[in-house]
Amino acid sequence: MKKVSMSFLFFIFIHYVSYSQLLDRMLKKVEDKVVDKTEEAINKSTQKKDKKTTEKPGPEGKQAPADSSETQEKESGSENSSTNGNTLEITPLKAYSKFDFVPGDKVIAFEDFSRVGADDDLPEGWNTNGSSEIVTLNNYPGKWMALKGGSYSAFLPEFITNIPENATIEFDMILTESDGGIFFQIFNEELKRRQIEWTDYRKDGISIDLYGDWIQMESYIPNQPTFQSNTDHSIRSVFEENVKKNIKVSIWRQKGRLRMYLNDRKVMDIARTFNGSNVYNTIQFVKRTENDVYIRNIRVAVGNPDIRAKLAAGKFSTNGILFDVNEDKIKPESYGVLKQIAEALKSDPSLKVKIIGHTDSDGDASRNTELSKRRATSVKTALSKEFGIEDARMTTDGKGATEPVNPNTTAEGKANNRRVEFIKTN
Repeated sequence: MKKVSMSFLFFIFIHYVSYSQLLDRMLKKVEDKVVDKTEEAINKSTQKKDKKTTEKPGPEGKQAPADSSETQEKESGSENSSTNGNTLEITPLKAYSKFDFVPGDKVIAFEDFSRVGADDDLPEGWNTNGSSEIVTLNNYPGKWMALKGGSYSAFLPEFITNIPENATIEFDMILTESDGGIFFQIFNEELKRRQIEWTDYRKDGISIDLYGDWIQMESYIPNQPTFQSNTDHSIRSVFEENVKKNIKVSIWRQKGRLRMYLNDRKVMDIARTFNGSNVYNTIQFVKRTENDVYIRNIRVAVGNPDIRAKLAAGKFSTNGILFDVNEDKIKPESYGVLKQIAEALKSDPSLKVKIIGHTDSDGDASRNTELSKRRATSVKTALSKEFGIEDARMTTDGKGATEPVNPNTTAEGKANNRRVEFIKTN
C-alpha cells in the first residue's frame, strides 16, 4: 500500500512538472509573439518613414534633399523658367515685416546656372579644388550647383571682381544635413593672385562661418585678426528648421559696416568689419563638412538707393522686388524695398506715381508684356493693402522686354532688365 502511495505521489509530481514546463513554453510563445508583433510594428513604422525620405526623386534622378513639408516656395529666376505645376506654399509678405534689407540698384554679377549645359559640372568662370555638379531639385525649379568633395573644398566664382563700399551679396543655399554649412569669405584681389592654400583667407579678408550650430565672423589684415564676433548659438534653430529647404542669405556692405540675414532674420550687424584700406573684390564658398551643399541665384549689386530723392526727382527703378517664376506673386524678401518705397510716398502725400513692370527677353513677347502688367498691379496692391498707400495715387502699366536697360545677352543684363519702375506723374 505504501508503494502504491509513493508511486501515486511520484506520478502526480511528474505530471505537475510536465504541466509547469508546458505552461512555461506556452507563456514563452505568447511573449515571443508579442515581441515579434511589437518589432514588426516598429519596423513598419520605420520603413514608412524611410520610404518618405528615400523614394523622392533626386537631382537628375539622384537623391535630392528630402523636404519635411509637402509644399515649397518657388525660386526667382529668368522669365521662362519652368515649374513642376504643383501649387506651392508661399511665405506671407507679412512674415518679413522686420526684414529691412534693400539690395543695390545695379546688378554687377549674377549666376543662376541657366546658361550651363547638362554636361558642364564646373561652370565657366568658376574654379575649385573640390568637385561640383549642376543638378535640378524636385520642388525647386531651375538649376543648382552641388558643392561636393571633402571638407574645406573651396569654390571661387572668378567672374565676381568687385565688392565696393556700398554693395549687397545674395545667394540661395540648401544644406543636406543640419550640422553642415559653409565658410563664406570675402577678400581682396592681391590675395587671389598670391593665394597658395585655398582656405588661406587670413590675409586682408573676412570669413563668415555658417555652421549648423553657430554663426561667427572673423576679419583679418595680413596674418592678424582685427575682429572676431561672438559665437551665436541661437542660430541653430534656423538651420534645423530649414535643413533640406532653401535658405536665403543676404549680406549688405555699407563702407565698414556689415549686415547679414538668413531668410527674414537679421543675424549680424557689425559697424566695423571691412578695413577701409583694403580692396575687397573676391568671394569664396568653402564647405564646412563633407556633406553636400547646394547654391543658386548668386547676386552682387551696387549702389545705396536713395528712393525718396529719386522719386522726388521724377523716377526710381528697382530690381529688388522679386516675383515667383512666371507669376505675379511678390516674394516675401521684397518687403524691405516695398517698405522704403511706401515711406517715400508717405513723406509726400501729394506725390503720384505710375508703376511699370519690365521683364527680360526670355519667353514669348506678348506673354512677357502681360506678365509685366500683372506684376505692376501686384506691387500697387501690396503698397495699398500692406502699407496704406491710396489707390488713387498709383496707376500701373507693363512694358515686357521692350525697354531693356542692358543687353539681354548676359545673366547680369537680364537681372537688371527684370525690374519695377516708379515714375512721378504730377
